[in-house]
Amino acid sequence: MPAVRRLAGVPLRLSRAPRPHRGPSHVCGQRGLFRLRSPTIFVPACLWDLVERLFEVHRRAMDQSELNHNLVPLEVREEYELRRDLKVRAFRTYHAIPSQGYVIYSVKQKLKQEFIGLPGSEIKRLKLSGVEVCLAWWL
Repeated sequence: MPAVRRLAGVPLRLSRAPRPHRGPSHVCGQRGLFRLRSPTIFVPACLWDLVERLFEVHRRAMDQSELNHNLVPLEVREEYELRRDLKVRAFRTYHAIPSQGYVIYSVKQKLKQEFIGLPGSEIKRLKLSGVEVCLAWWL
């Protein structure tokens, strides 16, 4: 399945839990077949235990597959760092059932002007002492 391979590094975002939105167990199974790494799946925090139970039911009753995954519960406005330069942030959506949306954004950092020219060891010392040495913005 070429589509599964193309999405190997893309995190899933589960916005709500009606039937069409419960495809993560299928995706996990397909990724397992192709020996791809386990997906990271973001869910509304209020649905985390229910979604985890769905995975368990699928594991035990349906096909005894592992369905390895990293299920991450997020509250509205909560952020999750995928990488140092990439974050996911949950935002509120309006729906008849509990739901939320997700935005994935890139974070860029640049050394503040006042620290340019300092040796790396001094910048590291300042950073470890709690001084903000970089400007950060998202794209």
